[in-house]
Amino acid sequence: MSVPGNLSVDSAQARAGSPSLLWGLSVSPLVAASLSILVYTLSSNQDPQGPGPYAAFFLSMIVGFSTAPPLVRRRTFLQRGWCVVNALILEGAFACFLVAPSASNGEPLSWAGLVLSGYSLASLFALWLFCLPAGHPNSDLFSYACAVLAGFAICLLRTALPPFALGPAFPLLTAIPLFITLGQKRPRSENPDQSLPRLDVPPRALLLFLLAGFGVGLMGHDALNPDYGAGFGGLIALGAYAFRPRIALPLIAEIAVPCMMTGLCLWLLAEPGAPFSIFLTGCILLVMHELGSTRRDLKSQCIMLCVAAALGTAGVALSRLFEGIDTDILVIALVIALIIEEALHRIRQLTAAGGSAEPSSEDAAQHADAPAVTLAQSAPTAQPEQTGEDRTSPTPASSLRPRDTSPILPFPEISGQLSSQAQQQLAPYRLSSREEEVASFLLENRSVGFICASLSLSQSTVKTHIRHIYEKTGVHSRDELQLLVHRAASEISAP
Repeated sequence: MSVPGNLSVDSAQARAGSPSLLWGLSVSPLVAASLSILVYTLSSNQDPQGPGPYAAFFLSMIVGFSTAPPLVRRRTFLQRGWCVVNALILEGAFACFLVAPSASNGEPLSWAGLVLSGYSLASLFALWLFCLPAGHPNSDLFSYACAVLAGFAICLLRTALPPFALGPAFPLLTAIPLFITLGQKRPRSENPDQSLPRLDVPPRALLLFLLAGFGVGLMGHDALNPDYGAGFGGLIALGAYAFRPRIALPLIAEIAVPCMMTGLCLWLLAEPGAPFSIFLTGCILLVMHELGSTRRDLKSQCIMLCVAAALGTAGVALSRLFEGIDTDILVIALVIALIIEEALHRIRQLTAAGGSAEPSSEDAAQHADAPAVTLAQSAPTAQPEQTGEDRTSPTPASSLRPRDTSPILPFPEISGQLSSQAQQQLAPYRLSSREEEVASFLLENRSVGFICASLSLSQSTVKTHIRHIYEKTGVHSRDELQLLVHRAASEISAP
């Protein structure tokens, strides 16, 4: 018996909750280390001159993320060795920070600490991304939110202890669980059909990364409690996941830019402490959204993080080119730029919504499939007998149900179930149980209306599942999905 769409539960997503929580808690010391270094970099006693400290930290992170994918694919003992080496590097970075204040010439030690910490943090985080449990993008968002929020909770201990007193413990707390996890079976799969990574970061996100770096360059110096932005961001992401799990990723994307603008406006009002934290909240939500939305192979995620760090550094450097101009004027200009970007984004959304009244992309794909379906219907043996379940399916408008058509391709006769062959070919893409059901109908050339009636789901829900299937498999239509499965099956069956 089918469950109504608004009451259905994604069992795969529910099963991924506990592993996602464990992953987030294990990564939290690494987040705490990053926040501690951020506080050190932006502190008044560090007195950064120009974008140098930011550039040193973020550029070293770019090197760490860019070298991660080829090293991660090595054997287990090499992965574990790389984990130990980067943990020792991070220990050395914190040692540099501890010794620098008391040294006669501590500036070189501070620079060395920034470079070493940026590289080791990026490398360890890439290893953790490799160990991320398989699940829906929303469960990944849950993992990131838990990691950020727990890391901020660890950082709160700094207020009761001397600066960097917890620093030497961070590598140990991070490396031990990572070392153990790397010895287990690999929990996630790469896309086998993509030899080259595909970057799915939209131009809007690239612009926002640049504007975020520009804002950090303007507001970052002498900032109070910048790590509180992580706490706010983690709470917002968890709240979005708890109350709107189906649209959690798009929801935090809509919240990110208003948070950035709110922080900038509070800065103009000379509010103490909070403005920069709220601005960083928007930046963290932006990174969470793009990390969860990026194609789910490690290469693409590392490339996205490299691009974010590079554009952030470019934004910081750009802000230093306007040092002769009043900071308030630059902040106002940044607010105007964000308002214009948000207005253009809303206009694009309204245009897309207006275009949905016309044939959408999925409807166009449905109509493109119509000739093939007609040919199948014209065959004398192509009409399957309509079952009683189909006649009594609880559709709100039975006239909208399309005529039952036989599958053009040799897939299972029972709708809603993938054949063992199709399951084998689609397993690397980590489709949820509901997405597998929808994919089985797509492979049978069923229309959107037929899928809605068979699964008792609304049209928007079915189209959302179809969009997720296309995103995960890297295709753009049901024809490409069918070709993907059949091509992989033919490669396996070929002698």
